[in-house]
Amino acid sequence: MISEVITLGGGAGNRNASWRERPCPPCPVTSASKKSVVVNGVVYFLLDFGSHRFTYNGDRVEPCSVACFDLETEEWMGTLRGPVQVCNFVESANGMCSYSDLYRKLSLVNMNGFLVMVHDPLGCPLDLWFLIDIEKCLWDRKYSIAFQYENLFAQPLLVLEDGRIAIGASDLLRIYDIVSESYTEFQMAGSRLFAIYTGNLLSLNNSFASEVSISYFYSVFSNTIFCAMQGNICELYCWHMNFFSHACQ
Repeated sequence: MISEVITLGGGAGNRNASWRERPCPPCPVTSASKKSVVVNGVVYFLLDFGSHRFTYNGDRVEPCSVACFDLETEEWMGTLRGPVQVCNFVESANGMCSYSDLYRKLSLVNMNGFLVMVHDPLGCPLDLWFLIDIEKCLWDRKYSIAFQYENLFAQPLLVLEDGRIAIGASDLLRIYDIVSESYTEFQMAGSRLFAIYTGNLLSLNNSFASEVSISYFYSVFSNTIFCAMQGNICELYCWHMNFFSHACQ
């Protein structure tokens, strides 16, 4: 598998940017939907342990393991072991779940600057595992949300300031209250994937930018388009491995 990186943005100096060949990943990675994410300058790829059982070195691919690529150094950082409870899910399911099933039920998301592994098996709670310590591969199941069919293949997006959780589901934006265990829902017909916008749509030179940004946020939110405005967009990185996909920092 070929690994190449290109850096875009940062002024006119990058108009002639070209792909740079980098070391290959430790084992096959995928750009499948919700199987990779960028968090704090590192790209995390959920390894396809359902289809590829061995690394390029012949080692066994551990279930729920994650490959890490540092965008600053453009080097692979090795692999992370997933949460122990999730890794052992197939064995504890007594034949009711295969490794391919488990892989399909896992996704990676960036929630409030944390890498989160989402596990949503049919008939079981939607578990959100936050990576707390990358060096020790320490994960914390901060949230376990009771099963609902509407949350199948859902995409957790953000923990709001009041503790509620924004979840993108099929045709719905759901705001979950962890205290009352209730949902506020916004219809989003035809929506399948969601993203959090972290730039500022208004000029920083505008003295009314802060006030108008807040008004814009709630106006758009009321029309069921979810976005969050904070910080500025940095460099744009693109990813290329035989096929084309991309990741943005």
